[in-house]
Amino acid sequence: MGEALEMIRRLWRGETIASGSKHFRTKDAKLHTRPQAPPPLYVSAFHEGAAEVAAAFADGIWCLGDPEIAPKVIETYRSHGGKGETILQALVSWAETDEAALEGARRWKGAQPPEYYVDDWHDPQKMYEHAEETISDDEYREKAIISADPDQHVRKLRELKEMGATTIAVMNCSGADPEAAIRVYGERIVPKLR
Repeated sequence: MGEALEMIRRLWRGETIASGSKHFRTKDAKLHTRPQAPPPLYVSAFHEGAAEVAAAFADGIWCLGDPEIAPKVIETYRSHGGKGETILQALVSWAETDEAALEGARRWKGAQPPEYYVDDWHDPQKMYEHAEETISDDEYREKAIISADPDQHVRKLRELKEMGATTIAVMNCSGADPEAAIRVYGERIVPKLR
């Protein structure tokens, strides 16, 4: 990943990369049209090794807002010289009832087990079944923001800020009524976070 990020930076500077690197072969790679200012590079970091690479080559990190993972990743990023943004992703589900909010987000439970980020999992149905067997609904509610109560959403989003997030990316998984969830966020949640 470090090699890839370094090559991207070199291309954005206008360099020609004659033959590439150990993992990426090129033949006179060059960007003939470049942006006036390079866009920021964020590294998806779910463990400390990725955070170290991000500190060396990226403008920030993107991590799940999991209290068991995010603080370690952010600390590693900062302790290795990372000075950029720390983006934490929040899986949220709002509905008229807590039960409807949970059921609306249930299919996303299949993305929660940490082994999916380091092991070779690729079948969505098997991933979902494994998650249902290994993660209880209560554990899922702890990892995500699943509630009919807007104040609970506010409280948990504030916890992400306290974990070190400079930016929170809200992933609306409100399968019960995603448009209503957006309205509730706009009217009753976001104003309390300003």
